[in-house]
Formats: sequence, structure tokens, C-alpha cells
Amino acid sequence: MNLQDYRRVLRRRGRIPLSMTIAAVLAVGLLNATSRPGYVATASVLAKTGPYAGQKVLGFDEVATSVSVAVNVRDRLHLAQSVKQLTERIRVQGDLTALYRVSVSAPTAKEAVTVANAVAQEAATRFTELVRGISPTSAQSDTEGALYRARFLAASKRLLEFVEQHPDFGAQLDFQTDALLQAPTAQTDRTPNLRPVGTTGDASAGATFRELLLEERTAADVYQNFEAKPQMPELEKARDLGGAQVVDPAVAEPDTLSRWLRLLYAATLALLLGVGIAFALEHLRTSVDLPEEVEELVGQPVIAIIPRVTDRAREIEAVAGG
Repeated sequence: MNLQDYRRVLRRRGRIPLSMTIAAVLAVGLLNATSRPGYVATASVLAKTGPYAGQKVLGFDEVATSVSVAVNVRDRLHLAQSVKQLTERIRVQGDLTALYRVSVSAPTAKEAVTVANAVAQEAATRFTELVRGISPTSAQSDTEGALYRARFLAASKRLLEFVEQHPDFGAQLDFQTDALLQAPTAQTDRTPNLRPVGTTGDASAGATFRELLLEERTAADVYQNFEAKPQMPELEKARDLGGAQVVDPAVAEPDTLSRWLRLLYAATLALLLGVGIAFALEHLRTSVDLPEEVEELVGQPVIAIIPRVTDRAREIEAVAGG
């Protein structure tokens, strides 16, 4: 079929899809007018992931629509619907400013507001736990502390092994240890102040001992300073680690969008179904009505058309001739 054939079918049977579309719009419009309106409540949540250096972090929209959040909200509010039904009612929209809008639909405004606030709060809490649980700040802090401790223990081991091989340096090691214990927090020169001992061996062994002792004291200072550094304030930590918090509580509005969408879906479906029926009837038709169809069938031009004479036309002709 070419374009002219489609136009001919629609011109002949266009009333079928048109009437079906009008009927569907009227039926759905009547249903919308008589049914109780639904409501949609929307809460705003500010969610930031923080610096993660390439780590994979779940987005807030994924957390808000997760099964765990739906289960907690359902159990807390004692909702009757299933987890799947609840997640289908949750919609999350985000933008480039890390502001997310959590929307929940419900038959009543009160239920929509209650569920939306619960979902937003639960999702914010869960997102914050996930973000800070894999935060590089805490992970790197533990790793860094373990590294400093390992360096200190390794330096101490090398120093003790040297003293075991050179017992003459044991007195100097005891002297340095006693000095540190007497003033452990003094901010003084950490370079070992070796007390001269007459039986310390040659100059090479003394230099090695001094180098190992300096290495051990430096590693100890670094490790102790790391362990004693003050903790970050909570506000600064929250900003660095990321997290989520509810910035605007939910407000319910009538769900007019779903009604218009329902009307649009019905009209589109009726139109497509009507067009399909029209072409199906045209395909099953066995009669010929138009001159173009006759020319297409016989391959000859139509010279004239003889109109059908009905009984009504005969009566009119008899009255006019009588």
C-alpha cells in the first residue's frame, strides 16, 4: 500500500478510530471525575558522597528505592502493602546540586506525607551509614596508623638486634630510654644525646648505633604524634565524609498528573486500536467502491459512472414525470 491507499482507507473509515478515541476519552474522564483523587507528597534531601578517589558508591536514588529502606518504613509505619507495592509508589528525582526530591503517592494526603517523610529520613540515614562506612578518611587513617606502628616496631627490632650483638651499647640505650621516660611530652631536640662509654667499640659500630637509635626515636615520635592528634569536629567530619539530611519535609498535593496521563494513555490506545480495526476491515473488504480501485483492478481508465437507482429515486422520478 502506498500513501494514497492509506489516505483512502482513512477517508473511508476514519470515523472508526475517531469515534473510539472520543468514547475512550469520555469514559476515562468520567472515571476520573467520579473517583477519589490521589495525592503525592514530596520531601527534599541533600545528599553528598564526598571525595572517594574512584570508589564505587551507591547513589541516593538507588538507596531510597532499595528493598531495605522499604522494609524498614513498612515495619515502622505498620503498612499493609507489600514491599514491592511500596517501592512502586516511591519516585526519586535528583539534579546537579545533590538535591533529591523523594515523592510518594497515596490515596490520602496524610498517608502520602507520613510515608514520604519516613522514606526520606530512612534513606538519608541509610545513605549516610553507607557513605561513612566506606569513607576513605577512616580507612586511610587506620592504614596510616598501622604503617607508622609497623615502622616503629621494625626500627626497634633492628636496634635491639644490634645491642644484642654489641652489648657495650646497652648502657647508652638504657640511658636514652630513662631520659625519654622522665620527660615523655617535652618538645626538645630528638637527636640522641649519647653518653660516652669507654667500651663502645670502634667508631663504625658507634655510628651504626647512633643511626639505629635515631631511626627508632624518629619512628616512635611519628607514631605517637599520629595517635595523639585531635579528632576532627563532627561538623567538619560530616562535610568531609559526605552524607544526607532532610532539608524540606514532605508536602502533599493532588495527583493531577496521573489523571492526565491516564487520559492520554486511553486516547492513544483507542486511536491505535481504531486505526488497526479500520485497516483490518479494509483488508477483508471484497467490494469495489471507487473509480480508482476499478482502474487498478482492470488496468483501464473509467469513462463514466452509472449511479445506483434506489426505490426512493424511482418514486421521486415518477412524481416529477407524472
